[in-house]
Amino acid sequence: MAAKRYYASVPAGAELSFPGMCPFTGLPDPQGKIRLAKTDSRSSGGLLSLLHGSLLFAGVHLCRMRTRSFRVPADRRFAWKAGIVEFVMWTCSLGAVVALAAFFVRSESYGSLLVPGACLGGAVLAAAFFKLWHYRLLRAVRLGDTDDYFLEIGFLSEPYAQEFASLNKVFLELR
Repeated sequence: MAAKRYYASVPAGAELSFPGMCPFTGLPDPQGKIRLAKTDSRSSGGLLSLLHGSLLFAGVHLCRMRTRSFRVPADRRFAWKAGIVEFVMWTCSLGAVVALAAFFVRSESYGSLLVPGACLGGAVLAAAFFKLWHYRLLRAVRLGDTDDYFLEIGFLSEPYAQEFASLNKVFLELR
């Protein structure tokens, strides 16, 4: 059963006020910031196209995506930890692309595919692990539906969501 979230719909680009506690750890007086982002793509299959070697399609796919992001106040140590996990996740993803290129370069000589294939598998597994860890770290606050005018922010904590809603004069919706 999925946890219920409290969503607030706020105007895109508006200055938001946040309660004086970290929504991720509950610690008072957050001094750090965490960037939350949501990407809406207008097509699907970007990862599959990379795996099939259609890098041109992947480039076109990346150009057709729209990303919304904003920064949420968080405990400084927690923000540092989340930043490191995100950096390692993207580094592993880049390593997977490099291993994929090495795999295709060496694909003519089947005897030497073991090392690039192992690197590719390891990099993909590591990237997936860090992506899951990053997701679990930031699960307390999520971005919901976005459009050109509004952005939905979802909170797991009801008291935090209610205080956020009262500070920004918005309504909450439980989903």
